[in-house]
Amino acid sequence: MVTPAEMWRCRATDRRGFDELGGEVAERRRTAEEVEGPPPGAASLRSGVASTRDTGVAVWPGPCRRPSPPGPRSVALKQGAPVRHNGTGGLLPNTLDGQGAAMILGDLLDLVPPAFKGQVDDVRQRRGRRIHEVLRDLTRLRLQTRRRDHAGEASDATTVAIELEAGMPVGMRDRPIREEHRLAAMLSLWEPELAAIEENGAAFLENGVPVIEELESGRAALAGRVRALPEAVALARDLRTLCKDFDLVRWILEVDADVMGTYLPGGSQRGSGRPRIVLYWACIGLIGKAMGVSVRDLAAVVLTHELAHAFTHAGRDIDGHSWATPAYAGCGPYVREGLAQWYTEHGCAAIEDFAPTASAIFEALLDRQPASYREHRSWGKAGLEGVRSAMLQARRQGVVELEEFRAFLASSSKVLRSESVARAGQPSLPGFGEE
Repeated sequence: MVTPAEMWRCRATDRRGFDELGGEVAERRRTAEEVEGPPPGAASLRSGVASTRDTGVAVWPGPCRRPSPPGPRSVALKQGAPVRHNGTGGLLPNTLDGQGAAMILGDLLDLVPPAFKGQVDDVRQRRGRRIHEVLRDLTRLRLQTRRRDHAGEASDATTVAIELEAGMPVGMRDRPIREEHRLAAMLSLWEPELAAIEENGAAFLENGVPVIEELESGRAALAGRVRALPEAVALARDLRTLCKDFDLVRWILEVDADVMGTYLPGGSQRGSGRPRIVLYWACIGLIGKAMGVSVRDLAAVVLTHELAHAFTHAGRDIDGHSWATPAYAGCGPYVREGLAQWYTEHGCAAIEDFAPTASAIFEALLDRQPASYREHRSWGKAGLEGVRSAMLQARRQGVVELEEFRAFLASSSKVLRSESVARAGQPSLPGFGEE
């Protein structure tokens, strides 16, 4: 008798494993049934794939991946019961037809290609220093301290660690996707490809086919198969329409916009240790795929945002002062996220030499993020110097709420305007400012 584990081995790594191993498993099952007879409720095998009618188990759409060992979210297989894996690329439930366990956000993360990890890590390692320098210049604060080794040699040491993780903040992975949104959520991952089929297919039909058919060899190549293209274009258009029923990115970000990365001012959830940044590469890949944007540029935006948190909190001014960790953590999200977003927006404009779509991605995310991520939009009149001055006041005070910070912005802007007027009214020194 064929075990469920053998059946699911058909998803292992490549098409040869799917086709050949599936046939091998099916043959072994037929041989066993000839000797022992079919077991009650046994799944029928067709080309190595189980029938959901018999087992309640379906192969999840997506790339073949090596099954992972069962984890805490696995459910023991019973006759007719759905199977759920622990979310690392193995067994997945029959959730598309409304039966069995609910689809969760973690199930979508399992479809993210591992190659995205390398792209995010490349940004962290090769572009992190440049982003650090940009934010240092914008804030005029420093994240590095001078340290001496055992030999007495001095060197600069960065006070914030940057790490990669595959998951997302605790509790977010198990967030259920409502049944009516499951199909749209799945299709969202391929919306860019569907758009390419619809747009390019229509353009090829209108402009390419007539030209090709002028050639005898072109007519032979097409050989009446062109009529399949309008159906493909129509299918892509209809599937894209279904995607519009559910904005996957907005749904992910509306609860916790830190799902792509997080800044831990105390180094951990417990608040102990030096500050730490975590980049969730799988979620960056998922959101980048759903938005149809460069995952590298999206990773640069996320890293800029998290480093902006680090600079506003742990960055030291000319006197060596920073924002006390308990006070920073006690500030409302509108203050913390407002400052991070302010410097992220300006930072993205400064890194477009290696992340050309960073600013566009930043703008595209704004409308899908919580209101605290748009607070900085009301600070424009204060300018970089006004916001920095208000930030320094807030750091000296400690815990600051939004209305207090807005008052700091207003007073800073007033002082800066007065100084500007005073400078404009001063007479020019001989030899300076004269034609």
